[in-house]
Amino acid sequence: MIPPVPGDKITLRCVQPEDRDFARWLYATTRRAEMAMLPWAPELKETFLAQQFQAQWDDYWRRFAGGTHHIVEVDGRMAGRLFVDRREDEILIVDITLAPEFRGGGLGTRLVETIQREAATTGKSVIGHVECNNRACSFWRKMGFAFTRSDGVYFEILWSAVPV
Repeated sequence: MIPPVPGDKITLRCVQPEDRDFARWLYATTRRAEMAMLPWAPELKETFLAQQFQAQWDDYWRRFAGGTHHIVEVDGRMAGRLFVDRREDEILIVDITLAPEFRGGGLGTRLVETIQREAATTGKSVIGHVECNNRACSFWRKMGFAFTRSDGVYFEILWSAVPV
């Protein structure tokens, strides 16, 4: 694992068509544990993940067409993706996914802190969603997000510079 350190250069660049393979691979890394439990043949798992990725990808681009869709790079290496939808009174973190070798090293914290500073400066709150059983729940708590409600699958999370 090569976690980013404070001196690493973090860059956000707009997603390009040639980033699709990386994005598909990145998506699959978030489903590894789930796929490992299924007794499916590897080809079936790969087909399923490709279909799920495509559905999510198309949905994000359709529903958040006005948002920012970025590839996160650390020292020129693709490290993740960050999709954000800036609204009149809030900033929605649509998706933040980091490659396995960049998880747990502070990169996510640095990205979210940047969004929190933007929200504080503009008087907005930051919202998002996290799966109820996702180990990232502890990350969002650490970052000061409140868990405002759940539909049984996802928690809605909220951060505000002004106590709510």
